[in-house]
Amino acid sequence: MRTIIPYIQGSWAIFCIACVITLYGLFTKHDSLTSPLADDGERNPHYIGDHWTTFMDLQVMVFVGFGFLYVFLRAHSWASIAFNWLAGSWAFLIGILWLEFWSRVFSSNFEHNKIKLDIKMLVEGSFCAASILIAYGAVLGKLNAY
Repeated sequence: MRTIIPYIQGSWAIFCIACVITLYGLFTKHDSLTSPLADDGERNPHYIGDHWTTFMDLQVMVFVGFGFLYVFLRAHSWASIAFNWLAGSWAFLIGILWLEFWSRVFSSNFEHNKIKLDIKMLVEGSFCAASILIAYGAVLGKLNAY
């Protein structure tokens, strides 16, 4: 007897990704400092260089460091890496939207200005992904698969 649960889970994941893509399309834009269409006088080339190493270090820590840290599970070694990358990328995408949404709610500046995607927002999204994966590691430390 075949079950339809894997199909329902797959369609749920596709629906969630479609919602995130729609939210990014409606509520975000590239910052004028990072846009390739910006004029040379308007663009600040040193701003990206200041934060690029931090961003890359965080990406390596989140997706490689935590991913291979969870390989110690004998029964689920490669599945834990895949789930880590899935949870990290999802937390990275959602973290940027949630940080800006709640910062606008609490600062009483809830006008319809689009979220500027710049390197600073990417670094903050990486910190969100790192915090989610640290909590994931705490859950794995308390739960035993054996």
